[in-house]
Amino acid sequence: MLLVNDEHHQTIRCFITCGSHEYDTVEQQGKKTWKYYRYSLTIEYKHKPLLAPPLIVISLIWRTIKFAHRRCTKKTSDGSSAFSFYCRLPA
Repeated sequence: MLLVNDEHHQTIRCFITCGSHEYDTVEQQGKKTWKYYRYSLTIEYKHKPLLAPPLIVISLIWRTIKFAHRRCTKKTSDGSSAFSFYCRLPA
């Protein structure tokens, strides 16, 4: 009787351990999924235009100026501008 009872307890412990492992795995995947969706929502909000639809043109012009400024001032490893050829004004 004692042997059967002990085997029964070991089986139950095994099931609990397996269930606990599955719960931890699902929880980790849930955290990864949540972080992915949180990041994508942040990026979506970042890329939204600042102004209402009729004035989006102003926002697009501002983004273009910022993009060109970043590209023209970006430095390479040798110290020269990455797009210095395109950023120079004609003489």
